[in-house]
Amino acid sequence: MIDIREALRQFDFEAHRQFFEISDQEHSQMLEHFPLERWQTMTLEEYALGLNRPNEDVYCWWIEFGTKNVMNISGGTALKHMIFYHRDGYWKYSSAYSDKDEAWEAIRSEFLRLFELAETQSWEQMDTEGLFDRGALTKLKSLYIYYP
Repeated sequence: MIDIREALRQFDFEAHRQFFEISDQEHSQMLEHFPLERWQTMTLEEYALGLNRPNEDVYCWWIEFGTKNVMNISGGTALKHMIFYHRDGYWKYSSAYSDKDEAWEAIRSEFLRLFELAETQSWEQMDTEGLFDRGALTKLKSLYIYYP
């Protein structure tokens, strides 16, 4: 059995303080690049990975790689972001949409609805509306970024 006093004595509080400072810095930097208001006019090119844009100009880069200390969702497939530009030169998104523009408008609308519901703390309504049926990791981390 672990002795709580011994565990506390061995715990590295300084290392954790540094971790939280880095996490706070990443969070602030992301909000500088992508304030909530930017979602009203955000373009697919500003959102999606794969277009060889500077990292700081891509929302999904910030969510997946630029804020690892806030919440790490890196790895796996880029489909967690619901749309991305594939290295073989085509857009990848759900077959429910006829083209990238229709997919982007649906995805952006879902994010805007999530943020609208978060403003009123209507957490259960998000689930009722099926807003986490696709892209749950990206959406949940986005909610945490804007509504910590």
